Amino acid sequence: MMKSEFIERTGYEPDDYEYRLIEESYYAFPGDKNAFCKQWLQDKRDGHWAREMQLLKEQAKLAEQLAEHMKELKELKADRDGLVTKLIEAKHSAQEKDEKLARLERVFRRVFDGEEK
Repeated sequence: MMKSEFIERTGYEPDDYEYRLIEESYYAFPGDKNAFCKQWLQDKRDGHWAREMQLLKEQAKLAEQLAEHMKELKELKADRDGLVTKLIEAKHSAQEKDEKLARLERVFRRVFDGEEK
């Protein structure tokens, strides 16, 4: 149903955001346009639409927050992976340095003490 059809049938002119929510409700409604508009008017009079719209707005806000948190989580995971890589590289570098130091120690012992541990 087009926005103009909704306005014509209900006499209510929603803004674009509200109409998007109305349209979502319409797609989930089991009846035709006329039945939906009749039910929507009844729901509006009874205050059901205001509550539904508030819930839909809160749901959209939560979905947006979730998307932001998921993005932050992805960035944190990438940072963590980078740090893990650096730690592994540092560990390997330290192991290589320890091995070189042990070799030097053996050489010095042979040269100065004539013995090797």
